[in-house]
Amino acid sequence: MSKKQIYNSGLLLVLLLAVVFVSGCAKDGNVNTEPKISAEEQEFNDSGRAKAILDEEDLQSHYVQELQGRWISVYDEDSVIEFKDDKKIDYYAGQYMSEDVFSVYTTEFLIVGEGEDKLEYKIAELSEDTLILIYLARGNLLEYKRIKEE
Repeated sequence: MSKKQIYNSGLLLVLLLAVVFVSGCAKDGNVNTEPKISAEEQEFNDSGRAKAILDEEDLQSHYVQELQGRWISVYDEDSVIEFKDDKKIDYYAGQYMSEDVFSVYTTEFLIVGEGEDKLEYKIAELSEDTLILIYLARGNLLEYKRIKEE
């Protein structure tokens, strides 16, 4: 099973558990603290796969948070990128160049854009001050330093 299928299965499980929780509420507003789940769902929960999926989602969210802010290229000081919410914005020589949505996939890959126009990067390093990406289409190494906001 691919990571994407596992991820989608986890999302489905979370949605299913939410439905079970809501349906377990009594009409008087009391919550049934023991929702009924199938043996298959219980087996999935007991296997640790559900926790692994949630851990990966937490890690992806952490990477998205760590990316937030402005970064300047180590090799070309005119090149600045900014991650703001779910957008990646490119500037060159102080001029706005482009903007697109981004996501982090399996904590190793940065995906910018959607469909056929998407750009894929390997996150080689991400720390408080350093971002190193590898542009997968050509193998380019892109190194950035965080711009400290005052």
